[in-house]
Amino acid sequence: MSPYDDYRRNVAVVFVSSSGGVLPDVQAVADGWPDEASRQWVVADADDTRARLAGSAVEFWEEPTIGTSMLKTTIRAAKVIRRLDAKWVVSAGTAIALPWFVAARVLGVRTLWIETLNIHGTQGRVAAICSRLAYRTVVQRPDRLVAHKRSVLLGELQ
Repeated sequence: MSPYDDYRRNVAVVFVSSSGGVLPDVQAVADGWPDEASRQWVVADADDTRARLAGSAVEFWEEPTIGTSMLKTTIRAAKVIRRLDAKWVVSAGTAIALPWFVAARVLGVRTLWIETLNIHGTQGRVAAICSRLAYRTVVQRPDRLVAHKRSVLLGELQ
């Protein structure tokens, strides 16, 4: 089953990403998403994200830290999801993705987690949580299909 199976025209999609190495993976999936989709980016503010996403609809968010209120951030994410009437939240990001995946789950919005190529063995905590919350997980190597119940092999993205 493809992550786009229930795609409808003009559906709103929120692409959430940290800066750095995960951004190109999320951008590759965004580039393959149907053109009619309404795309909103939520990314960590950094020079590389500003350059890569120039001309896109972007909201810059801080990466959550230990001192960040996860509840407040999740509520804020839920408000954006509702405002956009988003049908999908897509991410490979680190801590920035967690409140979005929790909010999406509570609101019944589908999520797509992108497992990055650098995963060999155990995932990080946020990746493990987000992949469990995800409607589908995209993997880039066949050997990673067994790591996720609802995974789809997409192949190398970059």
